[in-house]
Amino acid sequence: MNAPLLVPQKLVTLVVPDSAEEEIVAEIRRMGVGVSLLDVRGAGKHGARPDPWHGSNTEIRAVMDADRAERLLRRLETDQLPTTNIVGWVSDVEAWPAARFSG
Repeated sequence: MNAPLLVPQKLVTLVVPDSAEEEIVAEIRRMGVGVSLLDVRGAGKHGARPDPWHGSNTEIRAVMDADRAERLLRRLETDQLPTTNIVGWVSDVEAWPAARFSG
């Protein structure tokens, strides 16, 4: 029988100010998870970013198991959210190659 091709995971996507990127990426890396980074811009409830006063944003994407995702979001809610403008979402994904995301 063949090993599974895909493994269920969570895709955590965070949009953070550039000033918070390094610390948040370090937190994710300490969990043993890789990240992808994108420079992003947009407009929301509080106006457009980047603007001359606040700088730009980074989108951080990380694929991890559900336990890690919950630990990360709880940590960010406690340590970052009170003072940093972060928004994020979690999506169910099937990661490949399965061996890279298992165990």
